[in-house]
Amino acid sequence: PLCGEMQPGLQGYRTNDGKCDPRGRFLVGTMLYTCDGTAGGLFSVEKDGSGYTTRQLVKGTTISNGLAWSADGAVLYYIDSPLKKIDAFDYDLDTGSVSNRRTAFDFAPYFESEGLDQAVPDGMTIDTEGMLWVAIHMGARVVRVDPAAAQVIGKVECNAQCTTCPIFGGPELDTLYVTSIRLDDPNPDAGAVFECKVPAKGLPSFEFDD
Repeated sequence: PLCGEMQPGLQGYRTNDGKCDPRGRFLVGTMLYTCDGTAGGLFSVEKDGSGYTTRQLVKGTTISNGLAWSADGAVLYYIDSPLKKIDAFDYDLDTGSVSNRRTAFDFAPYFESEGLDQAVPDGMTIDTEGMLWVAIHMGARVVRVDPAAAQVIGKVECNAQCTTCPIFGGPELDTLYVTSIRLDDPNPDAGAVFECKVPAKGLPSFEFDD
């Protein structure tokens, strides 16, 4: 394993979404199996000589989810699902530290206008224009968010209520792949991976510096 227990002494927790930063660190969040409380966090794992170092970047999270970096790596976008918003941090690529947490987009008004009472943001990716693509759990869609204007500027509807994470793929990185989960969704496509062409291109994923 890359590391030992991230939160020694904490019972009933697991890791959730994780992604590598532009320098090859692996960021991963934790959450309780009960999906409540604020015992979770966001952690960074990086190579340190012959071993690995784990440190906590964010404390007090509930369901740590989507991660994405701006093209220059200077901004980290982050989702703690129950908060129903995208947060932004200043991100120091040299040290892997975060600071200056602020709200980049608040989903609450959008969910209300769309009648999505149970919806929360889940996984996230970013395109070459700096727009964020966010899977909406209990929303049957992925939305495209302009963080500078704080607006939803597009959406891709999926034939499953619980979309979980989008990612760009294909030779030109212009195909959006969207995962979903089944849960109690009677839709026969629930749990499928969806594929669609979109008017945007993604950024290459980063690899762990091992």
